[in-house]
Amino acid sequence: MNQILINQKNPTEVLACAGMLALDVALFGQEVTRCRFSKTATEQRIDKELCGMVFEFEHPDFAQLVDKCRELTVKSEGTRVKLSRNGNVMPPDWFQFPFIGDSGNFSRTDKAAFVQRHLDVFKEHAIADRDIFGRLVAATEPNFLSGMNLKKTFIDAGGVYEPANYVYPRELFLIVALQLCQPMIVRALTKWRLQYSLCTRWTSFGSMVAALSSKRHDSLSYVSKVKTFGKGKVLSVAQEDLSE
Repeated sequence: MNQILINQKNPTEVLACAGMLALDVALFGQEVTRCRFSKTATEQRIDKELCGMVFEFEHPDFAQLVDKCRELTVKSEGTRVKLSRNGNVMPPDWFQFPFIGDSGNFSRTDKAAFVQRHLDVFKEHAIADRDIFGRLVAATEPNFLSGMNLKKTFIDAGGVYEPANYVYPRELFLIVALQLCQPMIVRALTKWRLQYSLCTRWTSFGSMVAALSSKRHDSLSYVSKVKTFGKGKVLSVAQEDLSE
């Protein structure tokens, strides 16, 4: 059994779980048989984040899954970006949709270079262990996904957005998840709140993704408010949704 420590109140970590399994399905032959989110005793992760949940999944070799991610290549065909491995291709196109983060500057960046930077960070720093989501490295260029990440500083500083000066290797999975979960993001930008649910029973990848955007008896539901900064938007710390 494989486990990844997550902060369930950070929606990008939840989405990254979905993105990792989406890569497994689309490009690696779907070796993950089942998965679930499970509460655990609060534990401090390698990045000092306090985590109260683990993402569990059955895969014959977690290290091999990470190695397969390192074999991904990024190609650009006109305005399209393609992630590929051994002839299997995933063409992310969420760049053309509404964006949470620094949308003004992001709209002008080279999208293939953007994906390649995150892939390079993953290749160099990702390790197949419980702390894989907690590893981070200093950024040498703007991280346009920083607005998608947990923003305690946004609240603590009275609504002043401070862009992150680091990159998480897990953001490679987030890039894939934004493709998979685009309807959730569009709905969040319309309603000014991102709602997501974590399935706590063993289930398939497809059922886990379906549960993300619904509220079910076997799931824990959370709400992250969408805040504005200049021309961009940022997610705030999520709270458990206890409403009926």
